[in-house]
Amino acid sequence: MQDAVAITKAIGVRYIWIDCLCIIQDIPTDLSYEFSQMANIYKGSYLTICATRAENVDNGFLLNEADESTGLWKGLVPLTFWVPDQKAKTSKELAESPAQEGKVWLLDEDKSWKSIWSFATSRRGWCLQEQLLSPRFLSYGRWPTWRCRKATWTDGGYYHSPSNMRDDTETLENLLVDMIFDETSQPDDCSPVLDVFRTTQLYQAWYALVHDYSRREIGLPCDKLPAIGGMAAEFSRLTGHRYLAGLWDKNILHDLMWFTKAREWSQRPVEWRAPSWSWASVNAVITYGRITADSKPLSTVRKCNVSPKDPLSIFGEIVDGVIEVKGPFSLVELQDSNTTLEEQSKAPIRPKIDVDGDGDWFLKMMRHSVDASGTNEVNPETHRVPDAPKLEGQVYALITFSRDWTVETKGRRVKDVCYSGLFLKKSDKIPGYFERVGMFANETTEWLDQNPRPWKEEIIQII
Repeated sequence: MQDAVAITKAIGVRYIWIDCLCIIQDIPTDLSYEFSQMANIYKGSYLTICATRAENVDNGFLLNEADESTGLWKGLVPLTFWVPDQKAKTSKELAESPAQEGKVWLLDEDKSWKSIWSFATSRRGWCLQEQLLSPRFLSYGRWPTWRCRKATWTDGGYYHSPSNMRDDTETLENLLVDMIFDETSQPDDCSPVLDVFRTTQLYQAWYALVHDYSRREIGLPCDKLPAIGGMAAEFSRLTGHRYLAGLWDKNILHDLMWFTKAREWSQRPVEWRAPSWSWASVNAVITYGRITADSKPLSTVRKCNVSPKDPLSIFGEIVDGVIEVKGPFSLVELQDSNTTLEEQSKAPIRPKIDVDGDGDWFLKMMRHSVDASGTNEVNPETHRVPDAPKLEGQVYALITFSRDWTVETKGRRVKDVCYSGLFLKKSDKIPGYFERVGMFANETTEWLDQNPRPWKEEIIQII
């Protein structure tokens, strides 16, 4: 904290906002109000200082990381080379003239890459919107890094995003941030909020944001929605769409089709925080993209309602949520549903790098993506999360989308239809309601025809 004050004074800024001081932590109403203001706080700031290397507020972050002999950052590798005499005009003069010794310092990119994820702020859910919503962002990790909307610079170090975020995810997140700060994108009372193309782009950016966010840790389970509430508030402001526990009313059927390789029914915290149809209900890495642009909706969402814990904080905690959907619905074979979910959760075994996991950044990231309760441990022999118990009892399927596809077999083209949807179970909490336990994507007509019961158009309610 003292280091943050020192930086603030050094750059000539008069005021500093520190969350642990400016938010009354033990008063729920103050917490709820301040959480609802996060977007305005970070957007309106001059600069956000991030103590990337500090594990908590009591740790300092202004440490001297220079090598005493060189004055450069520790860990750099010297490479000596010879510089020929620039005044030599012939090869003979060049050979006879003394060469000068030069030296460059090399940085291990792979080590730098992994060090990004070793810092607490790179793993914290709250820190994502802090970084994205701030016009200027100064972080102190292995070296100071400056980020603004125009550039990213480091003080003698190296900046690099992890490979699985470097392309699509980071690009889409930046697109969303650009639109948040772009005055021409701001809605007014006389025109539509955004055209269809820009809205589609925004949804892709939101999906990327959810994926990034879901990989991070949340200290309190109840903070799952509040910790991304600032970004949700800005998304709602840009689109004019209603927020529904991490999903959006104008795109609700697509938003329901989130996917996780983990057995989602085993990844829910003990304390309820979101309805089962919301990605916020699970402690697992979330991805979208299994529903392609040429998919046709077969279900319709008749209504969807959520109740915020605080009516003045609609992007924060909620106390309940229900969605009513009409579509093809049927009881399915338990074995078929378990097989489908098992196939979705399979992933190739990575080469064994380090059995105890100390030197394997992938394994460290995996350990942060499993059940926050700590019941699931990563097996270092296979780099897989052990299988959760299989589903038991009756399982139902709701078909949400279909897609025509053509495959060439033995010289002839065969046309078929594949289907996507949700796996559901009857709720133990409220009779007559259902809860989501998984999803399926691109299952063929053959799979549907094997179902012992006919598919009927029904109206169901999911909590």
